[in-house]
Amino acid sequence: MLLFSLFGILDDKYPEYIDELNYLVSFTAFCFLLFSKYGFKKVNKSYIDINFFSSQRVFSTFSLFYFGLAFLVFLIEGKGLDFANARNNFHETLENRSFIVGYFRLLSIPLSIYAGSRVIRWLLNLEHYSPLFLITLFLPFFSDSLFSLTEGGRVAMVYGLLLYILGAALTLPLSLSFKGKWKLIFVGILFALLVNFVISYIGEVRTTADGNSEKAQPIKESLGVFSVFYGGMEYVGSTYVGYQYRRVDAVEEEYGLGQFTFNGFINWQIPFASRFGLNNASIAKALDIYYYNQETYDFSRNYFYFTHSAYLPLIKDFGFKGSFVAIFFLTFLSHYFFVKIQMNNRIQSSMKFFLFYIFFFYWARSNFYGTLSDSIMIPLYSFLIVDFVNSIFKKKY
Repeated sequence: MLLFSLFGILDDKYPEYIDELNYLVSFTAFCFLLFSKYGFKKVNKSYIDINFFSSQRVFSTFSLFYFGLAFLVFLIEGKGLDFANARNNFHETLENRSFIVGYFRLLSIPLSIYAGSRVIRWLLNLEHYSPLFLITLFLPFFSDSLFSLTEGGRVAMVYGLLLYILGAALTLPLSLSFKGKWKLIFVGILFALLVNFVISYIGEVRTTADGNSEKAQPIKESLGVFSVFYGGMEYVGSTYVGYQYRRVDAVEEEYGLGQFTFNGFINWQIPFASRFGLNNASIAKALDIYYYNQETYDFSRNYFYFTHSAYLPLIKDFGFKGSFVAIFFLTFLSHYFFVKIQMNNRIQSSMKFFLFYIFFFYWARSNFYGTLSDSIMIPLYSFLIVDFVNSIFKKKY
């Protein structure tokens, strides 16, 4: 944070809340380290066969369908490569987007996890695939990238890649040859540089369109050879800025006691319910305790467009000290489901990932708003669709 402040990347108007966020993040890391030994003797230390598609043809069909959907949305909603304009119209774009697209977009989750698993097996020469199937393995990532371009952001691409990494990491054995390790390190660095380039490029285009390029240029010059990481640094710094300001204007004295952090467990509703006039069918809305975790995006607050992280709902619910207890509980649950997944030798149902996924994604996107505040049932639909179709076309393994 000192480095960010030194180069002018960080607005530190409320430094006490920068410290607060650092304490919470550090304690989260400590908890995960504390639990890291739990379950080590129970997990499968060899390869985990993630194979919840009954055949390569079924996966390829799903993958092509998802890519076609992403390409169609890009043609209809996209602003070309005008990322600034696309980003400025982001909320309007989502409001006008068909709810069908929203549901089918969730296919990225099981598709990317499976593809990451297959790609790593191919890289380590454990399996050999036809060139056509190899192309379909990368289509989910290209599809998420198209959605990113459509929305003028970088989120879909980054988290799509993260799902690939998740599938690959779970597939890898704990013991890997020296050659295999270096191959993975090389590929990892290559992809990291590629993603950083795209993040920085999109950020630069948006900065220029917003008229902030003159402010950003001296910072890049002071970073020297590290200026290529400016986009990523600005991205991280914006979360700290958002947390400071939302800590001041969005936290009330009365604690929510879980209402904000865990709202997603009670605000779910039946798919397509709004089409039948059941807009307020969720438990949260019925009890008048519904929480929209992006409510501060109101176009009026200072830095309303910055993310404030998943730690803000924790503060709203339990205060600073109480948040440590909640973090301990959340990290334990997350690690527990992580161990449960790793205990498998073979995973033939994508539904097995559901509980692990919602907690994994909660931490993976903790720099945003806290995904446990959203309906946790929504990601379930993608797993159900995949398993339902596979149950129809299932073949003998």
